[in-house]
Amino acid sequence: MKILKGIFNLLYPIKCIKCGKPGNYLCPGCNQTLIRHKNNRCAFCGELSRNGQSCPDCLLKTSINQVLICFEYDQETLKSLIYLLKYKSVRLIARDLAHIYFKELVKLIKLDNPKKTLITCTPMHQKKELIRGYNQASQIAGCLSQLLNLPFLPDLLVKIKPTKAQMALQNHSARKLNLKNSIKLNDKYTEKNLLKNKTVLIVDDIMTTGATFLECSKILSGSELNQIIALAFARQFLSSKTKT
Repeated sequence: MKILKGIFNLLYPIKCIKCGKPGNYLCPGCNQTLIRHKNNRCAFCGELSRNGQSCPDCLLKTSINQVLICFEYDQETLKSLIYLLKYKSVRLIARDLAHIYFKELVKLIKLDNPKKTLITCTPMHQKKELIRGYNQASQIAGCLSQLLNLPFLPDLLVKIKPTKAQMALQNHSARKLNLKNSIKLNDKYTEKNLLKNKTVLIVDDIMTTGATFLECSKILSGSELNQIIALAFARQFLSSKTKT
């Protein structure tokens, strides 16, 4: 194992992927050069709103109260970070991304009761997770839960059938249909009102149309939650071309 770890560190040393400074995969200086997402509009319709709050009209269609995003996706540094995390097994990037979530987004979250708040992630189908080795959203969410000192339920939502990659689908309707009936609430959380009056933070790496968050929230909507807050590292738009 030590030999394998040494080879891995040689291939992917812990240094800033933009400037090469050792210590983090994205150093504080390069972090500050990236374009932030403004979080001043409803994520689903674009209506002006405060701190990513869903507008009244969209709240009639979804139970997601707030969507917070760190960055605009169409930046080569961000694409490289997410590519390494998702496809090159550089799990430690999740730690760095979680710290960025913590610094960028936590100040915008207004929790009614932190003691009744938990963190989960968008689920990945078991077959895909076996191939990749892990769910990158779960890796980020787990690190973030430690920073926030909040309970983490990685298996709250379960992907029960494989679906096409969302990146291959170029409109919201197709993405929504692709995910239909593919996610369920884990049976062990359906009893004894374990989620009643709780706030759930759902973590993902990238948000495009929001179809994945919306499907997750639909599954959670019957659990009598207090609120649902979606957190994404970057916002990608359908016109953006990406290798992830």
